[in-house]
Amino acid sequence: MQLPQTVGGIEKYLASGLIKGIGPAYAKKLVTHFGARTLEIIDTAPYRLSEVAGVGTKRIEQIKAAWQEQKEISRVMVFLQEKNVSSGLAAKIYKAYGATSIEVISRNPYRLIDDVWGISFKTADTLALKLGFEATAAPRLQAGVVFSISTALDEGHLYKLVGDVVTHAIELLELVPASGEALV
Repeated sequence: MQLPQTVGGIEKYLASGLIKGIGPAYAKKLVTHFGARTLEIIDTAPYRLSEVAGVGTKRIEQIKAAWQEQKEISRVMVFLQEKNVSSGLAAKIYKAYGATSIEVISRNPYRLIDDVWGISFKTADTLALKLGFEATAAPRLQAGVVFSISTALDEGHLYKLVGDVVTHAIELLELVPASGEALV
């Protein structure tokens, strides 16, 4: 996320309510006092915020915590947007996993299917492949089989032959068995 560079942009950003402890009135006071360096001060020398009338220790702590959270959200958003994940889904992912979002997704993006409403198998699979998961990685194969079973249940099936599940999973994952190998 690109932060504003102009005094007016910084004031609007701070007045937006994204940083808890700063509303329109304090945004104006901070920008009037620190100018274009306001965000730098918040980031690197938040103790200096006490130079502004009405900003005490409690508010500084609140601002510092909110600023750190915004930096973390930005890190996750940039990571996910580099993988072509929409900002809406990225926000849902951050809400589910918080600061551990990147680590959780990097370990097993297929968790998203169960943990984050609105994320389909295809979305998680596309993300996994963009993260460098091999086509035959264990988490991918497991998720493909689980999705195949889940699809059968959604279609009203109470029983499915293992061979049918495996065949569906292979088709879903676009895997091609080596010639002569049995699918099951």
